[in-house]
Amino acid sequence: MADRKLRELEARWRETQSVEDEAAWMRARFRSGELELFPEALSERMQTREFWLGYLGLKSDDIAADDAQEEDEDEDQDQGDTTLTIHLPGQHRLELRIPRWLEECSLHLHLPGLSESYEVANSDGGHPFPHLLRWDELEHICQAAAILQGSGSEDGRLLLLLHRFAPICRDSDFGRAMSLLEAAWRNLGLLGEREIRSSMEQIDRRGSGFRWQRTPTGWRLQGDEQGEILSLRASEDFPSPAWSDLTQRATELCAGQPSARLVPATIAPRLLESSYLTLTCEDDVRSLPDAFGPFLAEYLSHVFGDLDLGEVWLSGTGARTLFLLVRACDASLAHGLIAQAVLWAKAPRPAELELTEQPLVLRLGQLEAEVFEDDGVLPPGFFTLTQGYLERWQRDGLASALASLAAEEPDAEGWRQVPCVDHGALKVCARTLDSDECEGLTIVIDRSSPAASASVWRLAQRSGLHILPLGLAVSIHAEDYHGPWPTVRRVSPPELEDILEAGPEAWWSQA
Repeated sequence: MADRKLRELEARWRETQSVEDEAAWMRARFRSGELELFPEALSERMQTREFWLGYLGLKSDDIAADDAQEEDEDEDQDQGDTTLTIHLPGQHRLELRIPRWLEECSLHLHLPGLSESYEVANSDGGHPFPHLLRWDELEHICQAAAILQGSGSEDGRLLLLLHRFAPICRDSDFGRAMSLLEAAWRNLGLLGEREIRSSMEQIDRRGSGFRWQRTPTGWRLQGDEQGEILSLRASEDFPSPAWSDLTQRATELCAGQPSARLVPATIAPRLLESSYLTLTCEDDVRSLPDAFGPFLAEYLSHVFGDLDLGEVWLSGTGARTLFLLVRACDASLAHGLIAQAVLWAKAPRPAELELTEQPLVLRLGQLEAEVFEDDGVLPPGFFTLTQGYLERWQRDGLASALASLAAEEPDAEGWRQVPCVDHGALKVCARTLDSDECEGLTIVIDRSSPAASASVWRLAQRSGLHILPLGLAVSIHAEDYHGPWPTVRRVSPPELEDILEAGPEAWWSQA
């Protein structure tokens, strides 16, 4: 009986081609179990913080608790790739492919009657093209999928999965987009406010001047920095007519449906200003290896994250040149910190950056270099440089040093004030210290002094970590580093005091 009813509904739709008859047929297919939106395994994973933090690449607000939960959920380690099929009007399908490592997912469009599909967006770490959806398209797609499923309203999970492909632009209905996103996160009930704000800031491109412009072949993204626009909709291979048909049918299906009742968002992203910076690895006096670029980007990413300043990443490399993309709520501070890091690393001085009046910023971390054999493909002497996870004894050493320094309890952002007996002022970000995934400690010296320098020395000495990005060591363990770069130098407490008191400019001048 059920099969006959399905055939009758299908025949009626094929005869009338009406949106209502297609919706009736699709709802029956979902009720019969022939179709499903969220596979059971994916639904279970979406009920964990680890899934969403990994899927969106967000930093946890409670890393220690997340580590403990991960130990109790070994099944996640066995998860393979997952595919989510989104059925839409006109027998179009969107297919979201989520790999086991979560972040590098892709979105594919299947056209009715065709076996092949078109990749319309991806979050590939090397060559991402995430900018696909206008926000009204995203809302209608989610609502249409819910109508065809028979639920009538979307519970927010599909919007949370797809919003990474929907940049917030200057011409977006910003208030509605934020209300939809916050309501979805609140309904899920897994992330804290800072994590929710981070998810919003990831897609907010108002500071880059993003705006949608209608063209004869469809909507196209425009922006102040065209190089920052990563959208396959500008490609000649993009199926623009099919995409327009899909979005139009979704809009028609949603017409007449009651709009979601939204309350104004209480969480809003900060306006992050975007900038591209060009740095060089070589000049008449200095020459740094290619590994310097990724090392600098990793260092700055930790610093920006701990300071809640924004984000920075290595957007490309050229002949002895590297390109940084910076998105920050305080561009002046961000550029000053980058200039400081370049001087501390004794890299060629960038003409477009100036060292400004600001606190000294350092990190304690574990340098790890991997040198590759000359195979005729990689350049001779090629190596990678990373800041590895700390061992337990190193984390214990940091905790012991902080206790001996009478460091205050961490604030809501994980920062601990370290009292100085003189005029110095020092704080450290210990937010990840209790986690197996701790990669070091960010230190901010608001006022340099002998006591502040002595505190840095004690933290580095008890943990056996390097003082970065200078490449300084105060212990035998940190001195035992044999990578091609940087040349690690061991310093005494008075020497470290002199270096920090003189500042990055004086350090850089000692080429």
